[in-house]
Amino acid sequence: MPRKKTSPPEKKGSKFLATFCCCCYSPPKKKSKEKSKLLKNSAVDDDRDELTSSSGEHYPMEENSCSSRSHGDNGPPSPITTYEQVITNREEEITLPQNSYVTRALDAKSVVGYYGKVSGKIDMDDGNKHYVFKQWNNVIFQDINVGKQVEILLRIRHENIIKVLVYIRNDSFGGVLEEYCHITLHNRLFDIGPTNSAAVLDCFRRYRILFDIMMALKYLHEKKIVHNNITSYNILLTQENKAKLTHGGYQSIFSGIDRAIDRTYFKTVPTKLEYYSPQALTGILQPENDIYSFGVIILVMVIGNEPYQPNNKQYRYAMRVLREDSDWSMLKDFRIKWPKNQVYPSRKTFRKVLLRTAYECVKKNKNSRPTLNDLIEKFIKYEARYFQE
Repeated sequence: MPRKKTSPPEKKGSKFLATFCCCCYSPPKKKSKEKSKLLKNSAVDDDRDELTSSSGEHYPMEENSCSSRSHGDNGPPSPITTYEQVITNREEEITLPQNSYVTRALDAKSVVGYYGKVSGKIDMDDGNKHYVFKQWNNVIFQDINVGKQVEILLRIRHENIIKVLVYIRNDSFGGVLEEYCHITLHNRLFDIGPTNSAAVLDCFRRYRILFDIMMALKYLHEKKIVHNNITSYNILLTQENKAKLTHGGYQSIFSGIDRAIDRTYFKTVPTKLEYYSPQALTGILQPENDIYSFGVIILVMVIGNEPYQPNNKQYRYAMRVLREDSDWSMLKDFRIKWPKNQVYPSRKTFRKVLLRTAYECVKKNKNSRPTLNDLIEKFIKYEARYFQE
């Protein structure tokens, strides 16, 4: 294949082209008497582009969809970017930040996660674009097949999933540049001051976030990718409160990652351990793991707190109370009003319906959990019953 000519880098960065355009999405209207159009209007990409996962399963992928640039391909590295390798897509224009920008963002404000370190916001010189850089740990970084496997991440495009824009590496770090998002669901729910009641997510917004998560999972599962890392920290929200999944699918994509969840990591963040199914903890990778985690997210939305809080008597054993299916009266975020069924008058509030759904999702036997399609159908009915005029 003839080598493409590249133009010299601009003063403050190098431009590369990526692929895919985002699908359009019309979020549900809060009060509609008609049947919900969430599913119909959701941006599930039906383009079955062929991808290949670490398990050897194949999905259709366009030839030469990604390009790799290294010293040998394009001569000496740019004095501005000085990256040894860049892998990107074609049709989406990306301005590559200087490596000093990335290093500074990692040093100044970063969060250490399960798969590596996530930087703070990287501001480009034009002030219009913001990124974050995810520095992968050695398990991914040193995998000889990482270049091929990262192409799968670059091909994922759904409006409820954070975009992975470009893979870059040099002598000191390797990882991906991703789109910046406003805030984590964890911070949006729990870091609201007592005097800032207007900022609390209301019931319908929580419903919409849950639906967004299901749409992202539907897309991933159709691509044979299991997220396997759904927590309130890995659900990001835009300023309009649209949910986007991040930090997931790695065990489906990268061959070098141990599929069993390393429990030692959670000694420093014990609240996260409750999100993982028994199967996920033992290394069984399957879509039902995401159903379990989604059930925990439902519980989080209902109680307005993490499912396990060692220093909080009320919520220390929230998951145990949910599984016992007994007194759920304390499983409640008292900051918001929970609507009642408006179609079939009863005493059941939306809170109780959600708790019943969460109870079904977190069953230990994977075959007892509802399917994702079942959940989507239920939530469409919930909208009609609880959020119409």
